Amino acid sequence: MHKLIIFSTIFFSTFFFSQTKRNDKPILVEDCSAQNLKNFLGKRITLIGQTGDAKLGALLHINKCGIIFIADFNSWPKGYFYWDKNGKEKFKTVKITGVLIERNDLPIQEYPDSDSTSFLVKQAIQVPKGTDLKKASHRFLLKNVSWKVLKN
Repeated sequence: MHKLIIFSTIFFSTFFFSQTKRNDKPILVEDCSAQNLKNFLGKRITLIGQTGDAKLGALLHINKCGIIFIADFNSWPKGYFYWDKNGKEKFKTVKITGVLIERNDLPIQEYPDSDSTSFLVKQAIQVPKGTDLKKASHRFLLKNVSWKVLKN
């Protein structure tokens, strides 16, 4: 009886963990247009792009798609993105996996009136009057990331 219990425990544990692992496999996303990315919110995805840093934190430049930010990263580790002595960007191409999320937290400001002095505020993205500010403040991020360098 004792052997049966041990066998059953091992069998069901193996089955359960194999199913969990199979469902956790990240999805390689090649079409990263905003419309397509919405389909992957909350899912583990893999993207390939070039490292970069911005005021809002670490990001990934993806060819023909734009930028995906890395949640909770102020910058890439040393050597992943920098400017050389000639002022040229140096970055790494990485394959990164994480959970896709979205936020509406980009700093957005409508263009000021021409007679206004508020144009001195430079900490926001300037957009024309009448712009949907929520839509303009939208960004995609990856959280809980891991990555592999593909090339320098």
